[in-house]
Amino acid sequence: MPDAVESPESLLARARQTTDDLEARLLLTAAVAQAGRQVGARVVLTGGTAADFYASGALGTSAGYPVLWRPSGDIDVIVLSLPPWQPVRRLLLQRLERMGLKPQYFTDTARIVLVPEFPFYLEIVAEELGGRERDERTMTLLVDGRVPVDIRSPENVILAYGESGLHMRHHGDWTRALAVCAAMRDRLDVGWMEQEAARRGQSEMLDLVLAMRPTPWLPLRPEEDP
Repeated sequence: MPDAVESPESLLARARQTTDDLEARLLLTAAVAQAGRQVGARVVLTGGTAADFYASGALGTSAGYPVLWRPSGDIDVIVLSLPPWQPVRRLLLQRLERMGLKPQYFTDTARIVLVPEFPFYLEIVAEELGGRERDERTMTLLVDGRVPVDIRSPENVILAYGESGLHMRHHGDWTRALAVCAAMRDRLDVGWMEQEAARRGQSEMLDLVLAMRPTPWLPLRPEEDP
């Protein structure tokens, strides 16, 4: 692997050293992904950090942030087992503990993982990617041009935030969908998105996003927009 010589601990140290918060989140994700590989897990980046990455113009720096929402304060990941049916979440949490991270256990597992001396925390949001009703795609980005991190596809990020933005009237989510669409427009598989939106009953939403229509409601005040 391109990053075989770099340990999760080294990636975590670099995440703590950088002054760019998007780069810090991507490096932490790379550290967790590398730890996952060591225990047989595949880690997929999703949520606000994925949206921030795409919306920045895929440059991987905070300089490209849109100004209409606050950058994500956490790193959302999905943990998948590489060997079929092998539970790896506990193994990954134990590996992260050896790195100095602090899983917040509820019964025998944890969803939130605190990262000491770091402004962001890790959230394990799921242990599966997609399903019969919601097809999912991923792509691989290279942090520093060499450290692989699997990330939810821009098409799926747009569909998720567009759906949340329209039906929950969440201005920040809708703006994220528009920004990712604008930044990645030339790379999107629009045909697949239209088929998937139709299957979800979200064709009207996707049409509005592709047309770059603003939300029809006023944004929440900053203190109300999570």
